[in-house]
Amino acid sequence: MTFVRVQVLGAKSVQRALRSLDIRAKDLSRAWERIGSKIKHDAIPLAPVLSGALVNSIRNSKAKTRAIVRAGNNRMEPYVPIQHYGGYHNIEAKPFLTTALHENEGYAGEAVSDEIDRLIRQVGLD
Repeated sequence: MTFVRVQVLGAKSVQRALRSLDIRAKDLSRAWERIGSKIKHDAIPLAPVLSGALVNSIRNSKAKTRAIVRAGNNRMEPYVPIQHYGGYHNIEAKPFLTTALHENEGYAGEAVSDEIDRLIRQVGLD
């Protein structure tokens, strides 16, 4: 039986850096903010405009674990889903939010990847 012993120089500093990265990687809020802003920006021209209230109600929320884009408010409760999904009194669906989401799937992946790369450089693992 043959045994091979490998010694990694600097392993402790790599382990510390990896632990540091793990703590920071849990918060990708910068990436989520960028993704939400882009989806919001792309959804605005796709939204139906009657009074402008729907377009003005599109907003993205800051979250640590995901990108959130919303439209409408309590006063607009029945209006927004009907405009988005259609099917009520022959109103045609105008899926402005889901269209913007699907158009930005590639961008979202790149934004998260860029943020992870930034975190890796920040802890000195590049």
